[in-house]
Amino acid sequence: MSEIQSINIIEDAEGELRVSSLIIAGRTDVEHRAILQLIRTHLAEFEDFGGVAFEMQPFVTAGGTQNRRVAHLNEQQATLLITFMKNTPVVVAFKLELVKQFYQMRQALAAPRFSIPQTYAAALELAALQAREIESLEAQAVQDAPKVLFADSVATSSTTILVGDLAKILKGNGVEVGANRLFEWLRRVGFLIRRQGADWNS
Repeated sequence: MSEIQSINIIEDAEGELRVSSLIIAGRTDVEHRAILQLIRTHLAEFEDFGGVAFEMQPFVTAGGTQNRRVAHLNEQQATLLITFMKNTPVVVAFKLELVKQFYQMRQALAAPRFSIPQTYAAALELAALQAREIESLEAQAVQDAPKVLFADSVATSSTTILVGDLAKILKGNGVEVGANRLFEWLRRVGFLIRRQGADWNS
């Protein structure tokens, strides 16, 4: 089966994300000429999303170096192409990975470019800012630990967990909290809601 983890989505000179017909063929176990035939058959539809970029690429064979035509498709064109393909397991897996890769690349391109400090003072300021951000994230992780542990305990449990038992689980994982305090916290964050009067559900 093809290795889909290494899809190479390329960025052309204009900053547009594209994937080559060779990559698509290699990752879907479909012959490259069949991919090109699909593109030629539906070229008008592909060009609704812009001109299809073709180029001749050299490749080595037993008889020497030859040239082959390769198409470079933008995101919309690549999406259209995979809708024309039969949904074999490898094609479905490729479709999922292709969507993820395009999304990740768009996010990366949209992210502000990191500028290198030009002075010693700017470098110190950046280092201090990063240190504060790390401290903030670590503090948030400590603060969220009981919530995460609670969620994990509930999610992995195959049966009902009583609040008192959950308090023991948390204590066993280094979080000191009594059943009463745990009840209060569960009410405060909305895990428990009031039913009637002073009665709370569990």
